[in-house]
Amino acid sequence: MSVSDLVPNRDLRHLIESSLGATPSAPPSVQPTAAAVAIALPTDEVVRVTAEQDGDRLWVRIHPENSQTRSPVDLVCVIDISGSMGTEAVIKTAAGVENNGLSILDVVKHALKTIIASLGPNDTLSLVTFESKAQVLRARVATTDANKPSLIQSVDSMRPMDMTNLWDGMKKGLGIFAGHQDEGNSEQRVPAMFILTDGQPNIAPPRGHCEAIKRYTAEHGVRCTLNTFGFGYSLDSELLHDLAKLGDGLYSFIPDAGMVGTVFVHALANTCATMCTDVAFKIGNQEHRIGTIQYGQTRDVVVDRSNAAAAGEHIQQVDVSYVPWWTNSKHTLQVAVGPVSDKNKHELEAQHLRQKAAEAMRIQDLLTDLTGQGVLAFEPEHFARWGKHYLPSLGRSHLLQQCNNFKDPGVQHYGGPLFNTLRDKMDRIFDDLPPAVPSIRQYVDRRTNTVRASAPVSMASYNSRADPCFGGDCLIAMADGSTKKVGHVRKGDLVKTEQGAALVECVLKTVKPDPSLLVRLGNLAITPWHPVKHHGKWAFPYDVASAAAHAREWPGMEQSVVPVYSLLLQQHHTVIIDGWVCVTLGHGLVHDPVCGHPFFAGNEVRECLEKMKGFEDGLVLTSGVERDSKTGLVCGFAPLDEE
Repeated sequence: MSVSDLVPNRDLRHLIESSLGATPSAPPSVQPTAAAVAIALPTDEVVRVTAEQDGDRLWVRIHPENSQTRSPVDLVCVIDISGSMGTEAVIKTAAGVENNGLSILDVVKHALKTIIASLGPNDTLSLVTFESKAQVLRARVATTDANKPSLIQSVDSMRPMDMTNLWDGMKKGLGIFAGHQDEGNSEQRVPAMFILTDGQPNIAPPRGHCEAIKRYTAEHGVRCTLNTFGFGYSLDSELLHDLAKLGDGLYSFIPDAGMVGTVFVHALANTCATMCTDVAFKIGNQEHRIGTIQYGQTRDVVVDRSNAAAAGEHIQQVDVSYVPWWTNSKHTLQVAVGPVSDKNKHELEAQHLRQKAAEAMRIQDLLTDLTGQGVLAFEPEHFARWGKHYLPSLGRSHLLQQCNNFKDPGVQHYGGPLFNTLRDKMDRIFDDLPPAVPSIRQYVDRRTNTVRASAPVSMASYNSRADPCFGGDCLIAMADGSTKKVGHVRKGDLVKTEQGAALVECVLKTVKPDPSLLVRLGNLAITPWHPVKHHGKWAFPYDVASAAAHAREWPGMEQSVVPVYSLLLQQHHTVIIDGWVCVTLGHGLVHDPVCGHPFFAGNEVRECLEKMKGFEDGLVLTSGVERDSKTGLVCGFAPLDEE
């Protein structure tokens, strides 16, 4: 039987999905292990594989089908609670330091509560903490509505303690999977482990962490995807990257508190969209591990066969193996190798370049090729602090073809429809959960020099995005009732706002070397995180478009290489573009959960523009935002090189 003989049974699939979506009649009582709802297992999912050769290069592409139903997960979260996790999660801006009394652990705990809120009755969650020693707080608890309050209590009980014994945390996390398998449990889910730390381990196994994991998993027959998360700059990023590679997972670098939400949301969405684990293919006697595949997202590997060809080896087939989440058994396919078609030659080249670029982002390769074009904003003096952590994280995301955050444009096109739906839902959960209560409870009021208790903090600012711009061809409403293209607006123009006429003080024109990601809301083309009024409330265009895409009202996202524009007004600080009310720079809505931003909302953006060439004439040219070298947060605009 070959892959071409496989035919999906859509009627059966419909019954399965209906069963997975069903709600139990009564919530079960708290169970320490085992899920509370029986899981109906798919039987007709199809993985299609193609293998095409062009000279010495062999391109293997795996095409998983789409799905409307996510996979159930068996998730183990291993959290660093060493003393440094109690330090304040400050957000640094060009104007200084913004602090809300939240510790790093406070923000991480909110992310864990997002995970709890996002999981359903078919999932299980385990919580492991580590400092000088590790402790299993909860093991394989079904995330039913009845069990979630007790899981949240376990999260709230986490307190910063002592040292950083990463291995003991990992060993106890892996032990949960080992114990589950020793019990002979037949329930099937996607097994995954999330490990978060903000430092370097100061207690390590004699043979090192990677060798210890290899020995433990081999001895106990444990298989799970291992994702690592590094917070801040005192990291052993090489170790975290190697652990993720060993576990077929992502390493995600979290430079500041503002990235915690987006990174955890993307990691959980990728896990819940997983169709198969332990994916690999063999060419002759050589095996290539791929890791996991997600519903609706192709995986591509280009293999250089020049040495084999020189030795006279000719490959006629590729053997592909994978483990679907609904079974522990390995599935195999034999795929014939054919010549690459003319229409696919450019795609093969593109995949080859993506793979080479991702692999070159390893630190040792990058250091020999530090050029301005190669590292963009990562100048050599900043590399030791920021780049050495960020680049391995970015490279791993490209290699696995998984989107791991909202900020990096290059990874935004990864992920199938199921991932996008899950990610958007979980993102809203992070922002909408009750505000975190600061554990660093007191701050000094500079005006009265008195000590006050910190108030609960909105978490939207800990899920940050950037880049506020409009497309130049969009039509802006003028004060006299006419319209004008945004790209034709000049200093001194009077535009229409919600409160009346307002004078344009400056136009910010951004000409980026790479395409800008824009959202289409009717005729309005706008960057995803530039707030607009929707049903009387401020909202992100990305969220508006995502909801509309389900109703097929608008085409959604697009990439544009044309310049984009922002406006600085003398007053009122809103404009109406193609019927949409949009905020402008320095709008003052600093406490709004959507509009609030440490740079764009306050006076900092005006002060930045006033110092730039062209401000007096009312036109500032920029190539994009600048980020603080220590935090990665937006702190200014990069002047456009006009040469």
